[in-house]
This record gives sequence, structure tokens and C-alpha cells, in this order.
Amino acid sequence: MNEQFPNFKQHESYQQATGAVTHLAQDILSRINQEEHIDPEEREMIVDVLTFAIEAEKDLIVQRDRVERLQSLSTIDEVTGLGNAQAFNQAFLRAVSAATRYGDPGIVMRVEIANLDQVMQTYGSLACDAMLRSISQRLQCEIRNSDLASRWQNDEFALLLERCPLVFAAPKAERITEALEGLRVHFDGHTLTTQVVVGYAPFGAGSTLATAMSAADRILYEAKINAKLN
Repeated sequence: MNEQFPNFKQHESYQQATGAVTHLAQDILSRINQEEHIDPEEREMIVDVLTFAIEAEKDLIVQRDRVERLQSLSTIDEVTGLGNAQAFNQAFLRAVSAATRYGDPGIVMRVEIANLDQVMQTYGSLACDAMLRSISQRLQCEIRNSDLASRWQNDEFALLLERCPLVFAAPKAERITEALEGLRVHFDGHTLTTQVVVGYAPFGAGSTLATAMSAADRILYEAKINAKLN
């Protein structure tokens, strides 16, 4: 009796589809194989139905994978490869939830490239992309593995530092500024240098991203004034 049915485990559709429908099809085939008297036409119809079910589930799995891929791409900044504002917002919500549960405060930072508009006007968008990539790479070297760097706006990055008390904010902002300020970026025979300002604000239980980023923006604005970049 077993020889009269196809080996579904060797079937390409079976190998690519691993969901409930495929497992159910396997179970049905197993039950049928135990039956001694089945009309050949009924057997053929059952096999056709099970094949169709497996193919349909395979298509659904492919579509699901595509949706997941698109969702992943929707949170990635295509220039720097970092998370974008949407990804940062999601991470912030998780961080606030953790801060509410465990009582550990954190810090958000805004890192602005003060001369990016000037680079755009002088050298164009490709030069801006080169500068953004260089800064994003250097920025990731200046933060902990547990911290998050994201592309926040056109000329800004955002940092999420969990379990980091406010007392460490100013020293960290100063260190990041020193690491990124005057960074040399080579583009099309030109050497570009960066101008960077950093703002920061604490967050904790009940914090909202809008409030935290607004507070960080005020510190950033003060830094621009002190650096005479405004």
C-alpha cells in the first residue's frame, strides 16, 4: 500500500513548507496508508487535495517571509545601515517598559551634524552620504554594545543608553563630541571635516519619546550656541 502513495517527505513542497497544514497532510497520509480498501480514484483525489494544500501553505510561507523582510527594511536607514526613527521609537518604548519594571533610568542623545547642509550645497548628496556613513561607523565605536544608535533625522543621529544615570550624560556627550568633531571624510578627491553637537536628556518610568527628545534638543541648542554654530 505504501508504494502507491508519493513520498511527501521528499517532495519539494513538503521540504519548503513546515506549517500545520503540511503536518496534517502527513497525518492523513499515514492514516490512509493503514487502510486496506480504498478506491483508486478516491486515493488520487486525496493525493491531489493534499498536494494542493501543501503548495498553498508553501505560498503563504513565502508571502509571510516577504512581509517580514519588508517590515525589517522599513526600520533600517538605507544610507548608514542603522535603525531609523521608527526603530528608535520601538526601542525606546521597550526601554521605558524596562525602566518602569526595574527602576533603571537611561539617557537619550541627539547628535547633529551641524555642517551637513553646507556639505550638501557644496558637494552634493553623495558627499553627505559618505559623511553620514563615516559618522555612523565611528559613533558605534563610542557606545556600549547594549546601546543603540539610529538615524533620527536627515542630519541627526539618536542614541539610546539604557541603565545609564544622568550623572554620566555630560561626560558621555563630551566624549562623543570629541570623537566625531573634525572627523575627516574623503570624498571624490576632497577631504571633508565634520562639525558635531550633542544634546541629551534622561528617561525613566512614564517617559515619552517626544518629551525626552525635546529636552535633549534644548541641550543640543545650547551646545550649538556655545560652539557658535547657530
